[in-house]
Amino acid sequence: MKRACSNQDTNSHENKQMRVTYGLFKTNYLRIKKYLLVLIALLLIFGCENRSFEFVATIDLNETYLVDQTGAFNEAGIVTRNEVLDMIDIPETAEITDVNLESVEVKIVVLESNEAMGVLLSGSVELGSSKPALFNNFPVPLVAVNAPFIGINSLISEGVAGIRSKIEKYLEGSDTEPFEIHVSGDSSPSAGERIHVQILLKIRGTVKYNDCMEVPYFMEGGDPC
Repeated sequence: MKRACSNQDTNSHENKQMRVTYGLFKTNYLRIKKYLLVLIALLLIFGCENRSFEFVATIDLNETYLVDQTGAFNEAGIVTRNEVLDMIDIPETAEITDVNLESVEVKIVVLESNEAMGVLLSGSVELGSSKPALFNNFPVPLVAVNAPFIGINSLISEGVAGIRSKIEKYLEGSDTEPFEIHVSGDSSPSAGERIHVQILLKIRGTVKYNDCMEVPYFMEGGDPC
């Protein structure tokens, strides 16, 4: 008469494996606890000091314009201080050392009933009573619905400086007034045609800043502050 196979060996093996796993967990826990105690002891022995470190934040400004017009157009996008502060998340104690605009790109999405084959696009920055140009008569073909972003290489320094200055003053808290970024143009190669498009303008850059932090004495880098 056949007997059912006993699972005694299996249970014994599983119990041993559980004891090994628990033992490894306990060993790792004790090791981590030991390291933490050593670190706390070092902090208590050596203490901390204030040092200033340099950080880099990203400017990622995007504006969208809808053009539905026959012939020349001029559209404006409003940029506020709150929008910039939400975009560039830096501490209030930070010291701004440099604001740099690295690129301006444009993408035009062709919409229904558009007749233009292309546009000559210009950009400008409205800063109160002044309106410096950012780029002039940049040719953009309207050949595809899902066209890629195109980098605008011929940027005008006055417009770039205007945006840089505005962002820097926002971060420093010395300016709260909004400003406008305009796009304007006409159909190309023939002017006066029906234009129905969505224009996406993408401005990228960086903000360098220093911030004073409390760090352990044994940490390298930074300047006393």
